[in-house]
Amino acid sequence: MNIDEIIRTKFNDLITSGNRLKVGDQYGQVINEAHRQNCIAWLVSAQNTVHVIIINPNNPYRAAVDKICGRDDGFCVQSSVGEVASIMNSLLSDIDSGLLDSIENKIRASVFSDFIDHAKEYE
Repeated sequence: MNIDEIIRTKFNDLITSGNRLKVGDQYGQVINEAHRQNCIAWLVSAQNTVHVIIINPNNPYRAAVDKICGRDDGFCVQSSVGEVASIMNSLLSDIDSGLLDSIENKIRASVFSDFIDHAKEYE
């Protein structure tokens, strides 16, 4: 499985689990404490996955995910999961449409950049 497939699988898994987690109780809040904790863990994983794909912190997708993940939604955190899951779905669509570089190329560029930075430190 190449990098594109690994990240795509992670994206699809996050979107699927996010669609389950985004459902709250009849009052629009998390169902219980375990649900709240799972939502927070999901947001961290989703944010990390977006950061792996999008290096530029000014990219609108990354900026939107960071803004949502930076909020303290308390007992309504499941709504943030729904928002980020929708953004990730749109991001995946843009990747498929060729509007973003391939995931593999971005990771290669990032690794090469890190390699160059390390080389400069040892000069």
